[in-house]
Amino acid sequence: MSMDLQHNLCAVIGNPIAHSLSPEIHANFAQQFDMSLSYDKLLATDETFSQVVKDFFAAGGRGLNITTPFKEKAFQMCASTCQLSRRAKSCNTLYIDEGQLVGTTTDGLGWLQDIERLGFKFADARILLIGAGGASRILIHSLLAQYDHLRFSDIVWSNRSIDKLVAQVDHERITKVGLSDIPASDYDLIINGLSVGWQNAYPELDIPLQPDALIYDLNYGSGAQPFHDWALTHGAGQDRLVDGWGMLVNQAAASFNIWWNKQPETTALIESGVIAH
Repeated sequence: MSMDLQHNLCAVIGNPIAHSLSPEIHANFAQQFDMSLSYDKLLATDETFSQVVKDFFAAGGRGLNITTPFKEKAFQMCASTCQLSRRAKSCNTLYIDEGQLVGTTTDGLGWLQDIERLGFKFADARILLIGAGGASRILIHSLLAQYDHLRFSDIVWSNRSIDKLVAQVDHERITKVGLSDIPASDYDLIINGLSVGWQNAYPELDIPLQPDALIYDLNYGSGAQPFHDWALTHGAGQDRLVDGWGMLVNQAAASFNIWWNKQPETTALIESGVIAH
């Protein structure tokens, strides 16, 4: 792929989008390779999303990241997608290949890389996943695809609409429940996939938590604070709270590599936490 200035434009599209740190992350990656890169934030609505995507690539855009709430809409637009995206009906990375819009997802890879960095042991673990958005669906299918390696015990998957869960997956190791019906259990990993933290809110879920359970929010920075506050009031340990900063950096690196065939180093950026915090 050429590096001419006409095609060095990338962006992230979502709603809300002002909080996004993707431009800063990709600027860090570009600096590693001494690249000239422009990376924008694009706000869209349900009505304008498709046109914003079309306009971006028509103007010579190289790569587009997709965030809440448009990952399913992005999937529906694509002429070609990866297997994981097809299972979850979710794409977070778009590009043009031979004139066709191609979609893939780097969310699952980014999250698994971060969990590995944190040293979490999946063997026999009980997992609670809250929410059924695009990233949550990718996580479910990523975990199932890696089951023979991870060997977790089971997953309780909860969402306001159980119908949305039922439509996604049917597996003996997954129990699907509403938010008010989450069973009390000694969960080893609790993952929040709801995006309400960006509105400074979190539902009141009556679930006792173990102090050594890993509390992981797929959101990052201030978007993770309401979930972390809720977890602390229900027994979580302060030193077990993690936000999605590591996942964000890792999935961004995977997208960067897809667009430019260059793999950025991520550890220093993740561990510095300077941009996110």
